[in-house]
Amino acid sequence: MANRTNSATILSYSALFAAALLLLLATLHDLGAFQAEFGAPDEAAHLVSGIMIFDYLRHGLFQSPLAFAQNYYNHYPKVAIGHWPPVFYSFEALWFLCFGVSRLAAVVFAAFATASLSLLTAVLCRAQNLSWPLTTTTALVVVLLPQTLASTLELSSDPLAAAFALAAVIACQRWLSQQALPWGIIFALLATLAVLTKGNAFPIYLIPFAVFPYRLWLKPLFFIPVVSIVLLPLPWYWSSREIAVAEILPGQNTSLLARILYTARFNALALLSLSGPLMPALTLVSLLRKRWSPLWPALLALPAAYWFFLTFLSPHTEHRLMIAIIPVFCLGAALAFRSPALLLLALLVAHLFTPVQHKPVHGFIPAIAWATDSLPPATYLVSSNHAGEGGWISELALQHPTPQSTILRATKLLQRSTWMSGNATLLANSPQEVNAILQAQKVQYVVLHTNPRLPIPPYHSFLREAIAAWPLLATFKEIQIYKSPF
Repeated sequence: MANRTNSATILSYSALFAAALLLLLATLHDLGAFQAEFGAPDEAAHLVSGIMIFDYLRHGLFQSPLAFAQNYYNHYPKVAIGHWPPVFYSFEALWFLCFGVSRLAAVVFAAFATASLSLLTAVLCRAQNLSWPLTTTTALVVVLLPQTLASTLELSSDPLAAAFALAAVIACQRWLSQQALPWGIIFALLATLAVLTKGNAFPIYLIPFAVFPYRLWLKPLFFIPVVSIVLLPLPWYWSSREIAVAEILPGQNTSLLARILYTARFNALALLSLSGPLMPALTLVSLLRKRWSPLWPALLALPAAYWFFLTFLSPHTEHRLMIAIIPVFCLGAALAFRSPALLLLALLVAHLFTPVQHKPVHGFIPAIAWATDSLPPATYLVSSNHAGEGGWISELALQHPTPQSTILRATKLLQRSTWMSGNATLLANSPQEVNAILQAQKVQYVVLHTNPRLPIPPYHSFLREAIAAWPLLATFKEIQIYKSPF
């Protein structure tokens, strides 16, 4: 009988995961995920970094990983491993090994990672003895909320980091309730995977200190897992400290006090708006009605941990950094009145307050198809006021995972700035100086991308004048491709 019950439970969870994945893919299709480019700066970096590891596993295993990555970046300068940790890209590369490099494979991988949040939410719901219909509704609402959809649409690593973080919190709760060291080790491993997926998972490091009595802090039960979560990711973060620092430490353009005051308010409001206006209100109702099991202090500590970390330890102001708390508020909303209809209403209200934008198409897909068919491998300069650099590089990497052409970015060649694009300084202040740089770099083709909805960078006009006499080879929506006459 026990085996039959376990089989039925596994089957139910599997069916729920499959439903979440299919519903998410259908929604992403409706939002244009399968027709648009991976053009935004972060999503291009997330895609190209995974393709780079994929290419390394196929062709570079007997080469130095660092030398391979540097050479790959020289051709496709959107590799971001180091700025972000490697777990997301490693899973992405393994996915590509199984299913091939394609837009479809990349979108399904992103959806698969997000659907895992749905599965973990179902585990939480069943632990609170919610019915399967209510569990299913809650789990599906998690992946359909605007912020979850937006992060998936952007091929972000945040959903996977959130899934590992939530799994770590569940393990932490078992560790606390059973006072068992093996669960502490499992927590340490999951927490390590989370922070090696993205640094915004570090708030879960605060959870053990929030829920364990201080009298246990010096006992092996507590300090062995805690020491482990410090030591396990340390080699990676130490080796990448110079380029990862911009992601972890607060900005330097404002005083730390001013940044903290601003982020404290912003992150408090973000917590209340991340899942829409009704979810936090319903969660408060569930707390007032004492619907939460007393066995879940670790889960209830999660929102406070994220707010504290992103306010005081690493001040940041991005909603997507906190999507790990979305399942907490969805569970709280489900507990309030145990009504699937009320959850669906809360989902509708969330979309009314924060509608998800259809993914824009800039024209890079047909442009890359034309260039790869019509032009030989060459050195390209890509200039854009938004998604052009990443759009061109990511689309070319999808077509040719092993680099053939060399791509130069105008944001790096014609100006100097920080990793986060701050303190930009022009390196060319006239068309003549731009032309000299183009000749020195042996640029054979220039790709101009102009998004009419966004400001044009200051070097763009100089570049246009410098190539005014170059033959215009092709035009695709927002894109023009020019050939050097030299």
